[in-house]
Amino acid sequence: MTTGQEILHLLRYELKRTWPALIGTFLLTLTLGGSIALLISSDMAFFKESITPISIPIDILFITMLPYFCTIYGAKEYWSLTKLRQDPFAQQLAWYRTLPISLDGFVMARMSLSLILVAVMCISFFLPFLFFVFGNQMAIGGFLSFSLIWAAYAFGIGSAYTFLEWAKRGIWLFWIPTITIFAIISPLLLWVNIAYRFNIVSWTLKLSVHYPILSVSIAWIGAACLILGWFFLIKNRIRTRDLAID
Repeated sequence: MTTGQEILHLLRYELKRTWPALIGTFLLTLTLGGSIALLISSDMAFFKESITPISIPIDILFITMLPYFCTIYGAKEYWSLTKLRQDPFAQQLAWYRTLPISLDGFVMARMSLSLILVAVMCISFFLPFLFFVFGNQMAIGGFLSFSLIWAAYAFGIGSAYTFLEWAKRGIWLFWIPTITIFAIISPLLLWVNIAYRFNIVSWTLKLSVHYPILSVSIAWIGAACLILGWFFLIKNRIRTRDLAID
C-alpha cells in the first residue's frame, strides 16, 4: 500500500471502531459549547472590557479544554483510571506494529484523525456561540476568524496528547495534563488576568475583529510548526520505545 492508502485504511478502522464514543464526545462538546456561550451571553461586557467576572473562568476553560478536541475525550481511555492502568494505547501500538504499515503511515493517520476531530469538535463547540453570543456582537467574518484561531490552537497544542498516548504509560495521559492544568496553567492564567488585566479569549476576540486574516494566518502557521515538531517527536518515540519494559 502507498502511504495515502495506509492513512485511509487506518482512518476507516479508527472511525468504525470508535464511532459510539465519537458521537458521545460530539454531544458532550456541543453541551459544553452551549454552556460557555450562555455564560458569555450573560455578561456582554466581556466584549467591551478586558476583565469581567467571567474572564478568568472563560480563559481557563478555553486554554485547558480545547486541546482535548484532538482526542475522543469522551471515551474511557481518557478519563477512566481503571482503563488507563491497562495501558490501552500501548496495546494499540503493539497491534499497529504487527501490520504491514509504515511508521510514517500510522503516525500521519493519527495526525489526520486529530485534524478531523478538531474540525468536528470545533463546529459542535462554536455553533452555539453563533446563536447565543455573536449574532448581535460580531459579523460572521469575525466569528469565523475567532473560531479558526482557536481551532489552530486546539490542533497545535492538542497534538501533545497524541505524543502522550504513544510515548508514555496510559496512566500518564491522565496525570500529566491534570498536574499541568491545576499546578501551572490555571495559576498562571489567574495571575495574568489579575496582575496584568489581560484576558486571552477577549484578546483573540479583538484580533478577530480588527485583523481577521492576519490573526488566522499566524495562528495556523504556528500550529503547523507545532504539528510538524510533534510528528517527528512521535515518530522517534515510537521507533525507540520498548513495550516489553515500558
